[in-house]
Amino acid sequence: MRRYSFPIFMAVVTAILVVWGWNFYAADELSRWNGVVRVAHAPSTIDLTLTIRYPKPPIYEERYHITDINGVSRYRYDVRSYRGLLVRVTQPPHATYNVSFFFESLETKGLWKLTDKKPRSKEDPVYTLVVKQSVGGKSGSRTVVFSNPHFWATTAAQYHTMHIDAARSKNGVLEVQSTSLLDPRYEEILNAFKAFGPDEFRRDVAAARERARHA
Repeated sequence: MRRYSFPIFMAVVTAILVVWGWNFYAADELSRWNGVVRVAHAPSTIDLTLTIRYPKPPIYEERYHITDINGVSRYRYDVRSYRGLLVRVTQPPHATYNVSFFFESLETKGLWKLTDKKPRSKEDPVYTLVVKQSVGGKSGSRTVVFSNPHFWATTAAQYHTMHIDAARSKNGVLEVQSTSLLDPRYEEILNAFKAFGPDEFRRDVAAARERARHA
């Protein structure tokens, strides 16, 4: 009978270890897994709107509206002329990750760090960006109004400060520090909206814009 005692002993030890491991480790892992599942299936909404208002003809306003609700994406483009013509381009609702990837790319470009930029003249178009996001009951939103995105990306002014340090030299040491106002993020985000969507959507947007221009 002794030759059978060792396998029985090992089976009992294995069962004890399994129970011990479950109590100390499996419960935590199961909790983490449930958390991942809840996040993956949590209600989520992305809502992005870019409105461009022109101070003079022929185009009065352009608007890009891009949304994703629980993985179902919709996007629309509206263009209105000063003569009142409204042309709308819509993409049917469909399940895709395009909007999620687009939103992530905007975040990488510094979406949440943008600040308002006043127009430099009355003839400059005004851009209004509205962002809304909701994931698992937590939400955030942001509205930014800016103008001259190309100016801020290429030719914005620099501030210079000068300091003479008499302690370091009898004649004084002239120190110049420069602070640049260049910020390419506005133009990058504008170009991202213009490049968003499949080829047929961008083609229809271009045709709608031309139709409004010549209305």
